[in-house]
Amino acid sequence: MKLLLLSIGTRGDVEPFIYLGELLTSAGHDVVCVFPEQFREITEQTGLRFVSLGPELVDLMHSKEAKAAVGGGGSLLRKVISYLRLAWVTRHLQKEAAFRQRDVIEAEQPDRVVHNFVALYPVLWGLAHDQQTVMISPIPYILHPTHDHAHIGMGEDRGRWINRATYRFALFLGTMGLWMMAGWLGMRAHSMWARGSWKRIHRQLFRNQTVFMVSPSLFARPSYWPPEAHVLGYHARNKKQHWDPSPELLAFMERHADSRILLMTFGSMTNPDPEGKTRMIVETLQEQNQPAILCTSAGGLVEPAEYDHELIHIAEQIPYDWLLDHVHAVVHHGGSGTTHLALKHGCAAMIIPHVIDQYMWNQLVHDSGAGPLGMSIRTFTQQKFATKLTDLMSNDSYKRKAEELAKQMQAEDFRDELLHAIVDGVD
Repeated sequence: MKLLLLSIGTRGDVEPFIYLGELLTSAGHDVVCVFPEQFREITEQTGLRFVSLGPELVDLMHSKEAKAAVGGGGSLLRKVISYLRLAWVTRHLQKEAAFRQRDVIEAEQPDRVVHNFVALYPVLWGLAHDQQTVMISPIPYILHPTHDHAHIGMGEDRGRWINRATYRFALFLGTMGLWMMAGWLGMRAHSMWARGSWKRIHRQLFRNQTVFMVSPSLFARPSYWPPEAHVLGYHARNKKQHWDPSPELLAFMERHADSRILLMTFGSMTNPDPEGKTRMIVETLQEQNQPAILCTSAGGLVEPAEYDHELIHIAEQIPYDWLLDHVHAVVHHGGSGTTHLALKHGCAAMIIPHVIDQYMWNQLVHDSGAGPLGMSIRTFTQQKFATKLTDLMSNDSYKRKAEELAKQMQAEDFRDELLHAIVDGVD
């Protein structure tokens, strides 16, 4: 089978698709990865075939309009207004993205298209190619309603009836966006759009196989979901196979072999004042004599001019699947992948959420008992951080709970079910 994997977003949105590419290739399928240009290198390093969607789509995800729409805090009305403003301001890029997705699918002629919730042209393609599309999401609360949580873009639990209303509103926006996309592409002139096309788009969203790549140890699949919706565990590719730790990192580890080491990273997230945030963090670490590794990654943290090199090791990137076996706890931004990996390696965790689903993961980790409730990057202060860091590193119950979750997550193996859902669908 020829499968086209199409994902738009941050690295956390693309990584699950690279894993799927490796899994599907090992099962004998022909795989084409279609991502924004920023992810060419990490895709081609795995030997997968890469087709570029250009760099503009990732730039859109980091625009001030996108951050205002997906950021935490604010009333429900304010969020609705932010989403509508985002749709209006970025409509030209959305239109260009639609044409690029259509063109690559027409050029490749795949047997099946696997896509995420940002790359939605395949939903329209699926109207003429029944049961040949699969949606993938690394986060829950996206499409299928749950009784105890609002849509991921609308906050947390707002009560059962309001929760359902948030999913209906999100579905309305998604359907409206697809209706507009069909107009841009000239699809509404086709005979299949003669009657009931709005309803057909609506139905197609739910006719897709939808795979949530989330650990059931963290999110249990609701019994009232349709059979097309699957919760099939967290999956990550091996990133350390072509990597070796530096002598400086090994020396740091040896120096603090008897200490509780902290890992701190904001991953692919940035903030308006990375220098100021890093200064507050470094000062706190030094005041508490806390050995730590800081990963600067996309620039949310930066290396300061002066700091205690004996106590703090700073690197741009270190594979988490290697590093997490050597640290006691993690402070991070709350991406789905980092959240899963930290817990799967038995690390206590505290999340400093920046946008959308990260607030949900912050609450979930705290509710699980694996760490204190973190503060938003918008309300981050040195005093708050110092208090919560002390709690994270000294409260042994967090580590014990994380290790319990690690045992559960390490026992999960959904690779066969994942292949079946993508290649064969529901029986």
